[in-house]
Amino acid sequence: MYIEPENREEPTTAVPVSKKLVVINSASSIAAHLINVGVLVWLQPFLLARVSIEEYALYPVVVAPLVFVPLLSSILTGGLGRFGVEAYARNDRERLSEIVSTMFPLLAAAGLLIIVLGAAFAWKVDRLLEVAPGLVSDARLMLLLLVAAASLRVVLSPFEIGLFIRQRFVLINSILVATQFFRLALLMALLLGISPRVLWLVVSATIADSLGLLVTVALSRRAVPALRFSPRSWCWSCAPELISFGGWTFVMQAAGTLRRGVVPILLNKFSTALQVSCFYLGSIAMTQIQYMTHLASNPLLPAMVAMHTRGDRNGLADVYLRGGRYGLWFCTFVCAPLVVFSRELFQVYVGPGYGDAALVTAILLAALPVQYGNVMLSRLAMATGEVSRFAFQVLFNQGMSLVISAVLIWRMEMGALGAALGACFALVIMQPLVMWRMGRRMAGVSWSQWLRTTMIPGMVPALVALPAWLAVEQLLPQRSWWELILGGVPGAAVFIAVLLIFAMRDQDRRDLRTILRRFGGRSG
Repeated sequence: MYIEPENREEPTTAVPVSKKLVVINSASSIAAHLINVGVLVWLQPFLLARVSIEEYALYPVVVAPLVFVPLLSSILTGGLGRFGVEAYARNDRERLSEIVSTMFPLLAAAGLLIIVLGAAFAWKVDRLLEVAPGLVSDARLMLLLLVAAASLRVVLSPFEIGLFIRQRFVLINSILVATQFFRLALLMALLLGISPRVLWLVVSATIADSLGLLVTVALSRRAVPALRFSPRSWCWSCAPELISFGGWTFVMQAAGTLRRGVVPILLNKFSTALQVSCFYLGSIAMTQIQYMTHLASNPLLPAMVAMHTRGDRNGLADVYLRGGRYGLWFCTFVCAPLVVFSRELFQVYVGPGYGDAALVTAILLAALPVQYGNVMLSRLAMATGEVSRFAFQVLFNQGMSLVISAVLIWRMEMGALGAALGACFALVIMQPLVMWRMGRRMAGVSWSQWLRTTMIPGMVPALVALPAWLAVEQLLPQRSWWELILGGVPGAAVFIAVLLIFAMRDQDRRDLRTILRRFGGRSG
């Protein structure tokens, strides 16, 4: 990754481009998310053993429409972080106040609209969704709580970008960790102290997340005092630029959100509660891998905006190439054994009866590495402001994917497997045909440079280790968590050996040695 001296005297010193800072921030983001994953992994078999399949399927169905709330609000919020970083990098505090003062009234109106529409949807939930008669009141309450929390986040969004601007991701993630512990404690109290109900997932999450949001806003405004609302700072000329960028951000986010929101509803309408649950369980791994990648790469965005602001094309190209290589190592190291052991994993995890969930996991994860050599494309588009073409292409890809899923679910009656096969379309077909070229063009790198620097070293460790995982799966039993973990060790050892000896470049080894020396020094 490109390293810039931290004592340089340039207009962008307000936003440091520091490799050490990015690594610390990314590591803290991943650590915070792993706690959430741990809760999620424990929770699924606990609920499945204690509630009916209809009640368990209620959660993904009720949550699905709520994914459209951040999607629609992104028209107003999508440009806040990007333009906030740009203004701070230029030491333009007046511009920051103008951004907040211009967008806050619009976001307050949007928050009110969310409450009104959400309440109407909750009142008619039994007509709009397939909900068992005995669960209608729970569905309404869950929707109202989720809508209220979403509205609060939209209204306060201009005031919570300060920690992002200052790259205080460790503090952001400390708040997230504290929020998760509070959420878990409250959830356990409700599940064990009152009754095992899916409703408590929403109650605990909305209370904890809302408290975490208020703490974040308070610390964010302290970090960047210019994030304040003042009617005198209203700047109508700021709104079109922010809304235009946010509009394209909306289009970009609409792609994935469309799938996540509509597929569970399609399964709910044209398949069974078991198929809804199988798709939800089977897609957890891919969802968590993608979200963890988002968290790990998010701290790069302020630095990339600073690079773009000062015209550092070499730095952006280096971030793109190294980010893709690291993304492939992470993705394939996790995905390959999960694909190989998917059947055994679900037998141990939730027991028999969820074979389709294992197939969904295998299908989705087998296709995922196609995207990861190009994983920095979305960050490049955001940093450089080139979101229009990228957003439109993503929307087209995911729209076609959704059409295929709908046909397979509705006409072919393939249930969760049809949903998974449709999701693969955007990855396996459109990534190589369109998105790879777009990423290389934005980064300014050649096809051979990308293959030599990113794709080949990124894929080699997994391809060499794959036979070891397959051999263990065929020859040894995996009937418990310990047997599954031990079964993954031989392939993991081969993967790491090939990575260290053959796949790493000189700069990767230098960075690794630096990290190990610092870690060793602190330990000593």
